[in-house]
Parts: sequence; C-alpha cells; structure tokens
Amino acid sequence: MSLITPSPIHSALPAPIISYVQAFKICEQQLGINHRHTVFVREKLRICKAALDSKREGEE
Repeated sequence: MSLITPSPIHSALPAPIISYVQAFKICEQQLGINHRHTVFVREKLRICKAALDSKREGEE
C-alpha cells in the first residue's frame, strides 16, 4: 500500500476528513471508482463537505 502525503489543503481540514480523503484516494486507486467501498467513502466526504459548508455559513 502506498502512503499518501498530505497536501497543503489538508492543513485546513479536520483530521477525520483528512482520513476520508486518504481512504478515498486509496479506494479509487486500488478498487476503482465504482467499487462499493469507494462509493461509501465518497458519500461520507459529501456529508462532511456539507457539514463544513453549513458550519461556515453559520459563522458568517
């Protein structure tokens, strides 16, 4: 398994989201974009993004 080094954008994200991003990249590379695990992680990322967006809107 290859290690994925965090990009600069990762420094602005909470740790659980970084884990989902890393898991998504691994699933996508090793299993393919339509595998059930890849789809599951993609959905979790969508939920996290929606939560972050609503949190940011609440802070404004």
